[in-house]
Amino acid sequence: MGFFDVTLQKDISFNKNQLNELKSSLDKQATHSKVVNNRLEVTHFQRDSSWLKYNLTVQAFKNKLTINGELQQVIMLTVLIVLAILLTYGFGVILVVAYTYYQKREATKYLEALVAKIERNTSVE
Repeated sequence: MGFFDVTLQKDISFNKNQLNELKSSLDKQATHSKVVNNRLEVTHFQRDSSWLKYNLTVQAFKNKLTINGELQQVIMLTVLIVLAILLTYGFGVILVVAYTYYQKREATKYLEALVAKIERNTSVE
C-alpha cells in the first residue's frame, strides 16, 4: 500500500446484506461495483468534492471489515510533482502532496461514516 492509498479496518461483523447496502451507497460515486462472496470490489470510486479516484476492495470476515483503496492517478500526480519541481523550485511539491494527502483523509472519513451509518441502520432494525 502506498502513502496515498486508503486503508480502513473495523472490528465489526458485516453480512452480505450490509455489503449490498454499502454497494448501493457507493454506486453513485463509482464506475462499476460487484459483490462476490464476502468481498465488494468498486472501481473508480470518486467523491463529489475530490479529483482523485480509488479502486476499493471491501472484505468482510467473521468479525472484521477491511477496506483497501488503491489510488489510480499516480501518473498524473507524478507529472504534477515534476512540473512543480521545474516551475516552482520545489515549493509546489508541498502543495501537491498536501492536497493529495487531504483528499485521502477525506475519502477515509467518508468511508468510516458510511460504514458507521450502515452498522447503525442494521442494529436498529
